[in-house]
This record gives sequence, structure tokens and C-alpha cells, in this order.
Amino acid sequence: MFSHSPNKGLKLKLMMTSSCRRVSDEGKRRYKELRRMKEKIRVEESMKFDFMKPASRTAGTAELYRNLQQYPYPLKITKGEKKDTTIPMPKTYCPLFTETHWYEWWEKEKYFQSSNESPSSKRKFSMVIPPPNVTGRLHMGHALTTTIEDIMARWHRMLGDDVVWLPGSDHAGIATQVIVEKFIKKELGETKHSLGARQFREAIWKWKDKKGVEIYEQLRRIGASLDWSRTCFTLDEHYYNAVIEAFVRLHEQGLIYRAEKMINWSPHMSTSLSDIEVEVQVLDDPVAMKIPGYEYPVQFGMLHKFAYKLQDPIDGIDEVVVATSRVETLFGDVAVAVNPSDERYKKLIGRRLVHPFFLDRKVLVVGDSEVDITKGTGAVKITPAHDRVDFEIGSRHRLPKIESVDHLGKIVIDKRDSHAIFNKYNGMQQFDARNKIINHLVDLKLYRGQMKYQAVARFCGRTGDVIEPRIKRQWFVKVDEMCRKSLEAVKDGKLEFVQDKYVNSWSSWLESAEDWCVSRSLWWGHHIPAYKVTTTNGTSEWVVARNEEEARSKARVKLGLSSTDHVTMKRDSDVLDTWFSSAIFPFAAFGWPDNNVDLNKYYPLNVMETGHDLLFFWVARMTMMGIQLTGQVPFKQVLFHPMVCDDYGRKMSKSLGNVIDPMHVVDGCTMEEKMASVADMCLDEKENKLAVLQMKNLYHNIMPASGSDSLRHSLCMHSLQKDHIDYSVKQTMHSRRFLNKMWNSFLLVTLIIKDDRLLREKMSDGGFEEEMKNHLQDTDWWINTKLYDVIEESEKYLQSHQYSLYLSNVQHFWANYVCDWYLEACKHRFRRDYDKESQTLHMYSDNEENAALQLNLIRIADSFLRLLHPVLPFITEELWQRIPASFILGYNKPDSICISPYPVPANNQDLFSDRSASERVEQLLHLVALYRSMREMYTIPRNSKVAFQFKDETAYQRVAQQTQLLNQLIANFDFRLLAPSSGDDDVIKSGYIALRSEVEPFDIFFRPESMADYVGNANVDAYLRKRLKNLKKKTPGDARIRQIEQVVEQRKQLLMTSLE
Repeated sequence: MFSHSPNKGLKLKLMMTSSCRRVSDEGKRRYKELRRMKEKIRVEESMKFDFMKPASRTAGTAELYRNLQQYPYPLKITKGEKKDTTIPMPKTYCPLFTETHWYEWWEKEKYFQSSNESPSSKRKFSMVIPPPNVTGRLHMGHALTTTIEDIMARWHRMLGDDVVWLPGSDHAGIATQVIVEKFIKKELGETKHSLGARQFREAIWKWKDKKGVEIYEQLRRIGASLDWSRTCFTLDEHYYNAVIEAFVRLHEQGLIYRAEKMINWSPHMSTSLSDIEVEVQVLDDPVAMKIPGYEYPVQFGMLHKFAYKLQDPIDGIDEVVVATSRVETLFGDVAVAVNPSDERYKKLIGRRLVHPFFLDRKVLVVGDSEVDITKGTGAVKITPAHDRVDFEIGSRHRLPKIESVDHLGKIVIDKRDSHAIFNKYNGMQQFDARNKIINHLVDLKLYRGQMKYQAVARFCGRTGDVIEPRIKRQWFVKVDEMCRKSLEAVKDGKLEFVQDKYVNSWSSWLESAEDWCVSRSLWWGHHIPAYKVTTTNGTSEWVVARNEEEARSKARVKLGLSSTDHVTMKRDSDVLDTWFSSAIFPFAAFGWPDNNVDLNKYYPLNVMETGHDLLFFWVARMTMMGIQLTGQVPFKQVLFHPMVCDDYGRKMSKSLGNVIDPMHVVDGCTMEEKMASVADMCLDEKENKLAVLQMKNLYHNIMPASGSDSLRHSLCMHSLQKDHIDYSVKQTMHSRRFLNKMWNSFLLVTLIIKDDRLLREKMSDGGFEEEMKNHLQDTDWWINTKLYDVIEESEKYLQSHQYSLYLSNVQHFWANYVCDWYLEACKHRFRRDYDKESQTLHMYSDNEENAALQLNLIRIADSFLRLLHPVLPFITEELWQRIPASFILGYNKPDSICISPYPVPANNQDLFSDRSASERVEQLLHLVALYRSMREMYTIPRNSKVAFQFKDETAYQRVAQQTQLLNQLIANFDFRLLAPSSGDDDVIKSGYIALRSEVEPFDIFFRPESMADYVGNANVDAYLRKRLKNLKKKTPGDARIRQIEQVVEQRKQLLMTSLE
């Protein structure tokens, strides 16, 4: 804290230490979160296993490790050649085998290209990828965007729509210039100024050429089915001209103007920023922050009080004490404002004060109702050139605007004001000057101490630089009319938000949006098409034109010059805001302003999918520009995805080291490769150390390859209704386990359909389909019904963009119905033979029932793969190719699953033709599932005798017809089915334990092989008592409480009997 004694004139010493931190409510919350994170890391460190050291693995992880072994595709083929799927499948799923070569083949076959020759009757589906910045590699947010959009593109393509999904990349003015500046500083020891504009732009283009290619390859690796023939970069010649055209047209419509206004200025980047590019932080308590260009942290959240002496004291008042957080702008002070209703200062209004450093500058006391009496001292120093509120007060009172901080953030002083002050402060960095100014005020006995306050700090979102309000002439876009039209588009239903929770934010921002500053003082971007034309007599005007020739022609008309009059022309050195050029992407990417076939066919887009954080940056501006320049909304729907955070809920940040490279997840990586990716971020020394530390703490020494499908699956499992998702690599590993289950189940499917002699013979006969249906059993009709249900639900979820529900639905069908029940039942219906010598199992199809089952299983597998293809393109293609085309019914099997028809309810009505059979199986499976849960709850030993006592004759008859299936599903148990009329006396008297239920249509009775051992088992007693206690505590009304109590009582009685 500061200390000061005016009487002794002690010199103030400002002590800034790194230990200065916030203790606000937000700070406390973050501190607690950090403690939890550290504890979680400590626990995970103690539990994790090292993939690089197989010997150290526990038995529980051995199987997982085996599943992560790599089985590369064994054949070498030419790029773009189709894989040979006749080679045997590996015993476990391996992405290195499964995902190899498919994308190159898809691209060569042009499956993703739209055609202008497609029939006009064909439905159109158009979409553009949010163009990633050419600043580096893709992050997990890009992977999520790509996954969601690829699901849409592949689904519509399989529906038969004419799909165009256009790829592109953004030059990203500020972001790219920042990263390249860091790169040349780190690698070459150069700055952009030492290189010069030409060489610096060359360096950026080299960076773009390298990173742009990497980005496109990463999109391919993730499986994005983009139309690569339409690739667009925002600095391509045609796109560049489209940006210029947009600027000129808006200017001609009176929507772009040049004016001197208070703008947001980044001294570190020496450029202006729009309001929504500024990050605002509310600081409840003093905090020290690292600012670019400064060696030591800069303090925020403290007001400094100093006195302005009255030129002519009145009634014993000789000074006015002001409080400010920015003493460094004192050189630009021209007034002190007080509230006219403030009794303390009312009599001072209109009087003059003496500036502490410039004795000849008289500072006026003005009365303004804008001043808050309760804040600070109630008197505010006015610096119109460096504060928005001061600018407004200064304009009302016609005060001069004196610049005291220049465009580089350095103190600027006019020599004429004071040579001594000029020599002491001019050219000093503003925050370095702050402490010296305070000490100078102490020497002058004008410093009156300090006080903390709630600060509102404004930073550049790209660099972390403190935003400096400055008065500067810039180009602005008038937005009020465009905002009104954009609001009407939503109200009229022309533009729909899939998640309507964003409509209020949309309306709020558009209703209060200020004119958009589009000037940027950068070297990378679209140069503003404006020319300053000066005549020989010194008259000058700004002219907006597409080129210099047009500018000369417009200038002559504007200035009333003849063709012989000489003029000089200088183009504006600024470039346009990146968001200006990005705002026309939906139509400029299709050739606008040319009125071509593509633009007329595919614009407006069907949907715009992007992150919700771009609602104002991009979506609103695309809507405004699209309506204004094309007369149409640029897209019909807006779909937002959540922000991808790490598994602690923190935003992924390079400086935190928690950024996950999707390619590391897909292809796997070592710790050395992770460290190399950190080095590629061009961080400063402190940030680099933190990033490396976090990387070592959070991840294993090696990250195994999980594949693109696993990554896509794990991302798609998150709901789009969330604002953010907490992602960890463990989620992708979990998704890979499902893919491994898929793979293993298809090993069984291929084994079942391998002996297809009888099926081929039957298919050669006419009317075989109806004949095969006659041989289907109840379980076949049951799974067909489940398939129809999942087809119907998938269509509903995909249409409403509920991709997590769609994926969960299809996955549940395969894992819980097909794998857990149907395949288990299927394999018992075939004659089997195990060859000990080759250690292989053979299954034989000997009759029509077997052939019918094979055909039905093929249909189930084919439909399932087509249902799942939009989200898992690689594994579905690999497995689908292994299904013989001759067995596919209902459509002609094309070369790729990419262009196969997507299953829809209308084409699968025959699946549920026997609902009664499905109901019979459903009841049987419910019985088995309930028994399995009872067996687990009461630890029923294997080889126990089991009886099911039915309460209803109809239910008994349904299950009795499925005895064979029941035998297959309840293996290793001797069971009986008891009709209601049979009674249960014989069962109970024989020493069975009864599991009675008030809600189920049957009771279960069981008798272990050794009843004495079972009822005398203390572990079972302890488990049941614990379960009973938990149920009574959490769900007092649970029916299982009574059941457990009955079992406990029966165990006691049987134990006593055994002891007798």
C-alpha cells in the first residue's frame, strides 16, 4: 500500500510485487477451483498408468493396452486407390488400419463435389465452413465444428440432396500479424519495422502457405467431406475484389463515412479495434497484470488522489482534490468536473485551477450532471483526448483536446508547455511514467493518498494489451438501418435460431449497436479503397473507389476539376477489419458480386453453424451485410455449438498449456511431440514454462492414437444446448471402446454370414424374400422393430440438430439390443465347429431358418452402418465394404457408403410387420434383465436352480413359447417356468429363496447348489445390510426395501435350519 505524510514531504515509493492478487469473490472462486484442480491432478497422477512401460501395467489395464496395439493396413496402394477389404480384419479395432486410404479415395472419386449439372428438382443443401485463421493448427473447437457440419453434409448427401459444403480459410489480420511478429522475433531476432513492410508481408505469406496447407490436411484427416474444388482464401484475388466492391457499394449507399471519433486503440499493435473486440474485466480489488511491452506487472484497481490548487482561493478553499486511476494522462487535463448539485463544489464552478506541471495552463472547473458524487472525491479531472466520458463532457463544454499519450502508448508533451517536463517525461512508456508522476506530485506536496475501487479494465482480446481511448479519424460503417433489418429478419421468421435462447442477446446487441470502426493500422489485410486527393492549391478530399483510375475520375467530379488539372493521390495505408471481409463470406465465396450460377443456386445458405461466441463478431455482421448487399438473409438457420473447455471447465488457452491438438488425439503423440507443439505457439518465456508444466501434469508420457472416428464420437456425445463442454482425452478413449465393440461384433457378423451357400441358392429363386420372412423367428421380428424405431428417431433428431441424442440412440440400439441380445441369440441357432489346429470357429448354415437369419442380420448391419455413417465415416465405410453387395436388398449398393441412401421410415415399413412377436420377446428379455439384476443384487451363485412363478396366464404362455431362447440367455442355470395355477408350495418347501415383487408379472425363486454355504456367507449379509441402509436413506419408498428385508429374513431361517 502507498503511504504519504504531506507535512514531512516523504517521497512515495511504489512497490509492485508479483504477490499482488485479487481477493474478490471471483478471485476466491478461482482460487478454490485451482485447489480442486491441483487435488484432481494429484489423484490422477497416482492412478494413471504409463503406456510406454508395459511391464508396469496392472492386470486391469492389460486388456486396454492390448486394444491399443497398432495393426497398420498391410498393403501399399497408390494414393486415391480403393482399399482391398477382402483381407482379414484385425482381431481388435485399430484406427491405423481402419482409417487409412479412405479419404484419398473419396476425394479422387469426387463424392464430395457438387455439380451444376444436377437436376433442378433436386433439393439443395449449402453450407460454408467457418474459415479457420491461418495462425496455426486447428484446435478442439474446430474439430467440434467440423464434426457437426460433416454430420449435416453427409446426412443430406445420403438423402440424395445436392450438397455443397465450401471450405476456406481467413487471413485473420490482427491474429496472424501478432503470431508472425512473435515468430520472426523468436527465430530471426527481427521486428516488423526492422524487416520493413514488403519483407514482413512476404514472411506472412510464407507462414500462410505453410499453415494453410496444414489446416486443410487436418480437416481431411478429421474426415470433413468438403468440396475442395471450391476452396476460398479471404485474400484470394477474387475475394479481395469482392471486399473492395462491398466497401465501395456501402459508401455509395451512404453507409460508410470517415470521421474523427473516440476509438479503441491498442498501443502494442498500433491499431484500432471495434467495441466487441475489446475484453472488459471488472476488478473488485487491486491486481497486478502483465502487459505486453512492460517488464513488470501493471497495477489496476487503485485510485490516486492529488490536488489542483485554485488560482484564486475562495472562502478558505485553496484546492480541489481529484481521484484518478490514470495519473499518466494528467498532461492532457483541461478541466475538473463536479456535479452542480454537490454542495462541496457548487461555488467553485467557473473558477480556474493551476495545473501542477504547466503553470501557464489554467484548468477550468465545470459543472456536469454526469459526475457521480459518491465516487472518489466527487471531483473528476477531464482529459477529453483519452477517455470516452471525458470526451463527451469536453464536447458539451467545448473544451480543447490535448493528446498526452501517443499511438505507441508513450507520453507526449508539447515543449512549449514546459521544457523541464518535456525533458523528464516525453517519450516514456505511460505505465512506466505513472510511478514517476506520483513521486513528482509527492515532491510538490500535492499527492493526497490512494484508495481502492472497482475498476473496469479493457484489454485487447488478441494481445492482452490495455486499450487506450484515442481520438482519431477512421472509417466507420453506419449500422442502425442494417441492425433494424436484421432484427426484422428474425421476427419475420426469415432467419431462425435453432437454440432460441440466443434471440434475446441478438436483439439486445442489435438494438444498442454503435457505428462500426473498420479501419485497422496493420500491414496484413485488405487495403481500404480510399484515396486522399490533393490539388495544386492544397485542397484535399477523400474519395472511395475500386481503383486509382476510378478515384481520379470521381475526384475530378467532386472537386470540379478538368482533365488537365494535376492532382496527387495517396491511398489510405490502413487495412479493413478482418470481420468486415469475413462478413461477406457466405456470398463472396460463391462468386459475388458476379451474378453466376453458383450464387443463384446455393445462396442463401441452408444453415450457418459456428460457436456461440461469434454471435456478434460474425453472425450479426454477416446478416447485416448479406441483407444490405444481396437483399436476402445469408442463411436460413443459425446453429451454435458450445465452447470446448478442458476437463476442469477452463477455456483452452495457449498460455495455460491446456490446448489439445486434435491431431495428437487422432494420430497419437509422444511427450516430445507435445513439447514441440508448445514451442510452435511462439509464447514468451514465462508463458512457455507454464504451458510445459501444465502439459507434463495433465497428460501421460504418450498419447495413444484414438483415430478420427473416436474423436468425432466423443465430441458428438455432448449436447449443443450447453454453453460449454468439458473435454478430456479420456472421453475419446471411452468412445474408442465403443468402436472396438462395434469391430468385435462385426467379426461375429462376418463369421455368421460366411457360410452363404444356401442363401445364394435361395436368392436365385423367385420370391425368395417372402419365403425368407416366413422363416424368421420372434427375435428377428423384435430386432427389426427396434431397427425401425431407431430409424424413425434418428430422422427426428437429425432434422432438429439433436446430434447427441441421435448418436446415443443409434449406439444404444447396437450395443444394448444387437450385441447384448440379438447376436447372443443368433450364434446359438447355427451348427458350430471349433478347429483346434487353426484355433478358429466355424458356423454353418444348414437350413432355411439359418439363411433367413443371415439375410436379416445383413439388413440389420447394413442399416446400422448407414445410420451411423454421418458421425463415424471411416469405420462404417470399412465395415460396410465387407458386406456382400448381392445380399443388400431394397437398393442397389453403390461403390461407397458415402452415397448410399440413408435409412428413412418410409422405406422400412416392413420391419414392424409382426409387432406381437416383438412384444413376446420384449417380455422375455425383461424377465432375463430383471433376473440378471437380481442375481447381481443377491450374489446368486452360478449353477443355482431358478424358478419363475407367473401371476398371469397370458404372460406365462408368451414366455413359455420362448424356452429355447431363454435357455440361451440364462446359461449355467437350471430354471423352471411355473404357471399361476401350479402354486409355489412345492418350490418353497424344497428350500428355495423367494424374490417376490409387487410390480412385476412374476416372482423369482432360487436355490444355490450349497444352500448352507450361501446363507452362511457373511459377505453377502454385509452387502445386503449396506444396500438396505442406503435405500432407506435415499429412497424410503423403494419396493426393493421390502424385498431385501424378506430375503434377509429367509436367509436367517434357512441358516437356522442348516444349523439344526
